[in-house]
Amino acid sequence: MIEKESESLLSKFLLVGPAAVTLFVFTSGVTDPVNVNKLLALGVFSCAGFALLTVKTYRFIWKEHKLVVIAGLGFVLASINSLFQSDSPVAQQLYGVYGRNNGILLYLFLLLLFTAALTLTKISSVRMVLISLVVAGSVNLVYCGWVLLYGDFIGWTNPYGNILGTFGNPNFVGAFLGMFSSLLISLVIAYHRNIKILVPVLLALGVTIIEIVESNAMQGRVLLVLGIVINGFYLVKSRFKSWAPLAIYSAISAAGGIVGLLGTLQIGPLTQILYKQSVSLRGEYWNAGLNMGKTHLLSGVGFDSYGDWYRESRRASALITPGPETITNTSHNVFIDIFAFGGLPLIFFYLAIFGFVVLSIVRQTRRNQEFDPIFVSLTGAWLGYQLQSVISINQIGLALWGWLLGGSIIAYERISRNSSNPEQLKSKTGSRKPVNSQFISPSLRAGIAMGLGLIIVVPPFSADVKWRSAQESGDAARIESVLVPSYFNPPTSYKYLQIVGALEQSNLTDLAHKYAAKAVEYNPRSYESWRLFTIIRSATPEEIEIALGKMAELDPKNPNVVPSIK
Repeated sequence: MIEKESESLLSKFLLVGPAAVTLFVFTSGVTDPVNVNKLLALGVFSCAGFALLTVKTYRFIWKEHKLVVIAGLGFVLASINSLFQSDSPVAQQLYGVYGRNNGILLYLFLLLLFTAALTLTKISSVRMVLISLVVAGSVNLVYCGWVLLYGDFIGWTNPYGNILGTFGNPNFVGAFLGMFSSLLISLVIAYHRNIKILVPVLLALGVTIIEIVESNAMQGRVLLVLGIVINGFYLVKSRFKSWAPLAIYSAISAAGGIVGLLGTLQIGPLTQILYKQSVSLRGEYWNAGLNMGKTHLLSGVGFDSYGDWYRESRRASALITPGPETITNTSHNVFIDIFAFGGLPLIFFYLAIFGFVVLSIVRQTRRNQEFDPIFVSLTGAWLGYQLQSVISINQIGLALWGWLLGGSIIAYERISRNSSNPEQLKSKTGSRKPVNSQFISPSLRAGIAMGLGLIIVVPPFSADVKWRSAQESGDAARIESVLVPSYFNPPTSYKYLQIVGALEQSNLTDLAHKYAAKAVEYNPRSYESWRLFTIIRSATPEEIEIALGKMAELDPKNPNVVPSIK
């Protein structure tokens, strides 16, 4: 198992790292203040955490969680398969598209974080994960409260008019606060007789509920209800030895859940409360994602390449609602996104990992009769993430909690199982004196890994900084220089689209033509890149004809593929 010194340091990383990633917002000198920064922080902390594991730890993980390890390795191999089989640009698959950053590296870092949590052997270490969630939640509570009372002090554009938290979007902060509320409810139940703890927790819960409402995000309200239901389930289970009260409670909760689900589908009495137009839009987005996975069953279309295939994969009804020019680069469903990215192999191993977490929840629930605030908090927050992931985007600040909590749940179930069986625990630890098998100290390994992680993940951040600086300079030569691809400056379709439009407006027609050609060379599946030739004045009739042919090929169901400006 993991050495004492390594676990001590790992627990500190799991306290600081997840909260830091969730809270990291950087608006100065970048065009994306949220995702590219969180990816940078996640890469650094996840690599450092994984580096604290030793050869002895790997053997321990393999012995205790062999099937989980196989599922994780399978997920990595399926990701590599998708990378090599897809025609999408390699840079796009590694780092993800602008504003999403859902590339292979994101999922690799999430898997490293999951594995690090999986190795924990002490309840106190698992508790650090929850403390990290408390820190991230508390800071967001204070920040959002300040915004509601005095206005926002972070200099970013807010087109929503609602609180954004450190997620840059009211739906994401609403979902996060919904997950956080489940933990607070668990604390209320666990410490209902301790006034010193109960009062501040109740105050925090009240503020959380107010801010969920102020976010105007349906996800937050749904997750708040889910947290109440989950905590109620374990409370009823702890109070009654008979199965009847729990069965009645579960039946009522299930019935309420079904009525709520029907309401989101415009059926039943809750339609006016729960249904939103976005539900119908998601139906179209989901269908397109499923079509991508079905037509590329063994490889998918490539990581974060949903947007390149959306027009071709959507059904005809999507031309009516949401309309032919309303497009998206995500299905708004994490499971479907993963199916679209990597086909059947990737979604199989993702569901396997998901299943092992569920199995641990079931085992711990059956074994323990008492209300365990640590386990209930882990379970409630994890289930909250999974529920919102069915209708939302894999935002980095939320995704890390889904994977981290999942690994923590499996570790906690193992710890509880072993601690309840002293003979089994003794046979695992043995009576031999601990041997120091670490040739490099844990802190040095973590430091080296942080540096390597930074080198791996810094390119999209570096490119964004250069792009923002060039934009602010207004110097055409400097702007053009940031379009030269390099390791620390990976290309993106977004930059090509932005620069061609700016050059065309500045009457630099030759340069506009040059980078329009580079845009389609970089990503031939980009519909918007081909459309540039219908906009720039220097395009020849032959080029326009070729571009229209490609646009029709990429959007075969749309009869209105015509030049927009000439």
